[in-house]
Amino acid sequence: MDLITAEIYCRENNGHLATITTKEEFDKAAVKAPKFSWIGLKRTAPLVNIWQWPNREITNFTRWFSNEPDNQFSAEDCVVMDISGWRDTNCVSGIFVTLCSRSFTLVKKKKTWDEAIQHCRTHYTDLAFVSTKKQLGYFETLLKKETETDSVWTGLRFLDKKWFWVNGKGGGKTMERPVPLSSQCPIHPYRCGSYNFNTLSWENRNCDERFNFVCYY
Repeated sequence: MDLITAEIYCRENNGHLATITTKEEFDKAAVKAPKFSWIGLKRTAPLVNIWQWPNREITNFTRWFSNEPDNQFSAEDCVVMDISGWRDTNCVSGIFVTLCSRSFTLVKKKKTWDEAIQHCRTHYTDLAFVSTKKQLGYFETLLKKETETDSVWTGLRFLDKKWFWVNGKGGGKTMERPVPLSSQCPIHPYRCGSYNFNTLSWENRNCDERFNFVCYY
């Protein structure tokens, strides 16, 4: 598939083309990429040898093959990798597979739930959803050290008599354990889901309250 198709594939699976910023991340990605696979690295502009990830972060870590990037025919603005390294390539080439990943980012702005989801969809992919204990552990250990509000908005929303993640999956069904919200049938406007880092618990809160929030990309 070409790069655009690869990006669409990752988004449809609630992720993005892989971001690799350390040797450890490269080693993990290499296990999943035994043959050349698209990753999220692109030139910031044609003919410019500056490269950025999907979150617009300029890369400091690189793993180029010898004599790469070579920008053959002045048209190689995208990147593929295999188990040994990276090389630049034409973005419309259709011979590569794709390597997806999903990352969380804490936004230290106080917004309502609706404002938060709009921000995430404008600048990232969507409000975060948590589908495994490992992801929940990431929330509890890393984000707790950085958040400016006790609770943070997540992608949980009560709609049509059921809690859903904003990716369309039922909240309690996508985790290895149910989401123990304080109310499984909340009254309006307490129909937005947050996570409280003091109590380490899920909450249903007034959607108009203003919290920090977690996006994924």
